[in-house]
Amino acid sequence: MQRDDDAALIAAGNDAMADPAQVWDSPSIDDNLKLWGNFGRLFAAGVQSYGYANYARRTVEAASSSGTPTRGRRCSAPTGGAAC
Repeated sequence: MQRDDDAALIAAGNDAMADPAQVWDSPSIDDNLKLWGNFGRLFAAGVQSYGYANYARRTVEAASSSGTPTRGRRCSAPTGGAAC
């Protein structure tokens, strides 16, 4: 699905626009590792020791764009207002 403002740029002759211009995709997730530990120990005379540990690692790669080749990032400046 092409956005209306991006379709207008293509119609105006901008051949650098992709179709669709704004890509929304599910990210590619690699090295998704999570470890968690919860431990306790009861010593003599009612002394207790408790601890926990965790570790997480994730590598994520995603493709998305929030701008157009001619205007850069999108903004909400009014027509005739300052450029973003």
